[in-house]
Amino acid sequence: MPRYNILSIDGGGVNVLMSLLLLRRIEEARPGFLAACDLFAGTSAGGISAMILAADEDPAVGLDSAIRFWEKSPSFVRRARHAAASFAGTAALFSNRSLRLALQQVLGDKTLRKLPHTVLVTSIQLDSKASNPEYRSWRPRSLSNLEVEGGAYLNGLAVDIALRSAAAPMIWPVYQGYVDGGLFANDPSMLALTRVLDERRDRSTPGGHARDILDDISLFSVGEGQVPHHIQAGTENWGYWQWMFHRKRQGALLELALNSTAEAISEQCRMLLGDHQYYRLNPDSKPLTGRTMHVFDPISFAGSRLQHATTSLEELVNPLHAALAHARDVGSTYDLTPVFPWIDDFGWLEAGTSPTLAPA
Repeated sequence: MPRYNILSIDGGGVNVLMSLLLLRRIEEARPGFLAACDLFAGTSAGGISAMILAADEDPAVGLDSAIRFWEKSPSFVRRARHAAASFAGTAALFSNRSLRLALQQVLGDKTLRKLPHTVLVTSIQLDSKASNPEYRSWRPRSLSNLEVEGGAYLNGLAVDIALRSAAAPMIWPVYQGYVDGGLFANDPSMLALTRVLDERRDRSTPGGHARDILDDISLFSVGEGQVPHHIQAGTENWGYWQWMFHRKRQGALLELALNSTAEAISEQCRMLLGDHQYYRLNPDSKPLTGRTMHVFDPISFAGSRLQHATTSLEELVNPLHAALAHARDVGSTYDLTPVFPWIDDFGWLEAGTSPTLAPA
């Protein structure tokens, strides 16, 4: 089979700007890196970014569009509706109306069927709508224009598919019955790999497997930054309040689950594909680049605004200012020297530098 390249982008709120800036530097140093991708995969903010890349004939141009989109993120981040209800915990913190309008300016009315490239985003459907009510349940989903999906999502608007992946509970409202895919695959690499294997395996043989085609697949995974995490001693008797709303570790339970899952997925992909076919780019970073808009306690967030009333006007107007600035810094300066030998030596660009089109 022909070589198949997968680019995977983690979720992580505005930290995805760091990931995209790293990708731009790679593309500038190795022109055609993005055009050689056969599948763009992403979760949450990474899912939105993957969709923007896949929506342009030239994914390098799509990358520039994605960077501009996140650079302008304050235009929709600071527009909260029903502020009293959201800070009381009885409504999502932000409306997704402005987010959708901003994304629509980039993607327009394109459906997955009309995208020039293949894309996959993760999400969770809250109601499977099984015909037997006893079997109705929430289900992890891969939303893509891969043939293995049987055309289930091809008529969906790219805007809507992306927002289904990025509907982080508590932060954004549930979107069309779906919530953030980061709850089960903040790193979408393994899900993307398994969907590609399922599509390419030999179905003519009963019980056919896909292990014989692993040699044809390369996977480049971009993380949101490795932030040091720990939970100190003396927490053995923590209850739900401490696990979710502790003043020094808001959302600790969700942060623990998301980070541990991503690390496990990375190890699984490495064991399956080996170092020649799998590369994980996940810069070491400071806690500042944590999921500022992905998981936090709204009450503590409001308190922090009051406590930092002496900070710059820009930070008061845009609470993501510091996180965006740090994402720019890491994305622009992180040492990419180890990346290029992997690209050069293990065949990524040998797949060809003409855009790989999505199935009609």
